[in-house]
Amino acid sequence: MTSRQHPPSSGSHLSRVLKRAAGILALFLLVCALVPPLVHKTVTEPVPITGSPGERVAAVDSNREAMLWRLRLIRSAQENLILSTFDLRPDETGLDILAALQEAADRGVRIQILADGICGAMYLQSSAHFRALAAMPNVEARFYNPINLLKPWALNYRMHDKYLIVDNNAYLLGGRNTYDLFLREDLGHYNIDRDVLVYVPEGGGSLEALRAYFDSIWSLGENRVLSPSQSDRVENAREALRQRAGKLEHKYPKAFCPIDYPSETIPARAVSLLANPPHPGNKEPLVWDALCKLMQQGEQIRIQTPYIICGRAMYRDLAEVCAQVQSLRIMTNAPEGGANPFGCADFLNQKGKLLRLGTETLEWLGGQSLHTKTVLIDDHLSVIGSFNMDMRSAYLDTELMVVIDCPQLNKQLRESFDAMSESSRISTLEGDYLGQQCPKPGMPPARQLLYGILRILLWPVRHLL
Repeated sequence: MTSRQHPPSSGSHLSRVLKRAAGILALFLLVCALVPPLVHKTVTEPVPITGSPGERVAAVDSNREAMLWRLRLIRSAQENLILSTFDLRPDETGLDILAALQEAADRGVRIQILADGICGAMYLQSSAHFRALAAMPNVEARFYNPINLLKPWALNYRMHDKYLIVDNNAYLLGGRNTYDLFLREDLGHYNIDRDVLVYVPEGGGSLEALRAYFDSIWSLGENRVLSPSQSDRVENAREALRQRAGKLEHKYPKAFCPIDYPSETIPARAVSLLANPPHPGNKEPLVWDALCKLMQQGEQIRIQTPYIICGRAMYRDLAEVCAQVQSLRIMTNAPEGGANPFGCADFLNQKGKLLRLGTETLEWLGGQSLHTKTVLIDDHLSVIGSFNMDMRSAYLDTELMVVIDCPQLNKQLRESFDAMSESSRISTLEGDYLGQQCPKPGMPPARQLLYGILRILLWPVRHLL
């Protein structure tokens, strides 16, 4: 007897349809995430670099000092505060910052907070403390380009800026995010980073340029305005912030010292701002183009960057720089010491190409992860900010760098670079290393295996790292 064929059930047919739909959706999202950022624009009109005289500056290198300066600036505010950051988290130092902002809001200071949309969704959206602050009548909070599943092609365009503007006379700008990893030094692991304090006694200048930039990004239609929220949970969080603010003086006594800008800063001959376009989309690499032009005008170049993930055009630009300068020294994380495994794996793949350009590459092994973004040109120009030496910073993200013409600051930063060089290996094309004081690479087997896998897998996505 022949077996009787039963038609497939409606349930199994629906299951196959749903699986196919899910597969098509996954493929669509993957294409939207990978393909649009592959288009690398070129600069059509270079931005002129015009510095403003009469401004004063100070480098802020230690995490402890970075936290103190944030609190001091917030406490000094009389009229308005602007906090723009890629990543703000309600951990120990993050809550202390929120408490200080709450105290400023209670004093009547107008506060504007702009955070990246992805980090905002991950850490701030559900934070009662952040929502309590945002619900104050003189506080506004917005998220830059939040996640929108109806526009998956926009996911990769992030706001990477980090700065704090106080009234009309000072700002702090650099590479630090606003949480413990960047603002504490009592942790087992933390990031090494740098901010620069800029004081503009008469207003205008680079401060006016930074405010104009903030206004352009604050008003983007793609931003999401965080609506005020009132609930018992939010009210309790607001009271907790006020109680926390009352304990800050005991916790950070130096943060309550009045700011004496003339004695705590040094004069600069000129200060100017470099910025990528603010819109969430493929960008002309304005910051990278300006950095390359500045480096070509010098002879001795020193760069500190957490990552080196360059595309073809960036390598061509670096080749032009190397052909015109006497030396180009780049300090980045040694693979066994870096916090970003993707960046370290790509460095292992690309190190030979970088060395063949004529660069001198230093792999830093200082016990913590290097997150500093600084370019030093000869003995007078210092460029500090948020720009990583990678394709994401060049073509996808918003980025800010401050160009400072100040021999005294430059000398200070060069001395710091040289001191850190003593804890660095110098790579050679032959695969060997110079510098007997630093060990040759040695990684646990698990990390070696991870890098071996990543060195293969990251090729299709390295433009997004």
